Amino acid sequence: MTIEEIKLKTQYGDYTTLGQVLGINAPAAKQRFLRGDQTANSGDIDHPIPI
Repeated sequence: MTIEEIKLKTQYGDYTTLGQVLGINAPAAKQRFLRGDQTANSGDIDHPIPI
């Protein structure tokens, strides 16, 4: 799935979850994702919260 496809399917709370995984707040997580930050777009991040 491409980043553009993911952006179209983003739902309420997704950036909150990403922020928790990255250890940052939701607005910062959203901005990192939208600008293409490698960590925010990576599937190789360590999950500090159970998923």
